[in-house]
Amino acid sequence: MFKSLQHAWGVAVIAALLTTSCVNTRLSDTFVGDEAGFSRHSAGYTALMYIPNRVVDAVDLAHVGVAFGPALGLEAQATRALRFESASGSTVGLGWFGRGGESIQATSYEKNFFGPPEPSPSYEQRIWHTPYWDFALHLHLGIVTVYVGVAPLDEAFDLVTGIFTYDLKGDDF
Repeated sequence: MFKSLQHAWGVAVIAALLTTSCVNTRLSDTFVGDEAGFSRHSAGYTALMYIPNRVVDAVDLAHVGVAFGPALGLEAQATRALRFESASGSTVGLGWFGRGGESIQATSYEKNFFGPPEPSPSYEQRIWHTPYWDFALHLHLGIVTVYVGVAPLDEAFDLVTGIFTYDLKGDDF
């Protein structure tokens, strides 16, 4: 059993590294993507990829992350424009923040503010580049940090318009 767990962990790390190498954080922040529109592929390709694209659009609705390291605090957001953050720590973690999000983080941070964050070097050292439109809770609980968020605005609209083959975020395969 140890070998199978070790193998699964290795596969997860490799997959995270591969997805991180093609990260486009700008995509996770946009409501309408640069590539928005009806499929530019053939009708056969669009039909073949219809179900996988809708499944991934549905998975994009939920965002989760877990990190380990000393940390204490709380963050809450109703989109990134309205946030409360009070946290300090040094963590390494892995998460899912949609197809345009960063999946790996390793950082030290100290932050306290309410409202839209001011652009600064210290803000760029935040835990993860979380999607702009997320409604989320970020708990820093001693040695474990947990992020749970939903994207009821942009990703939900992307899913609904995708039913009619219109890709609002421009992220379909």
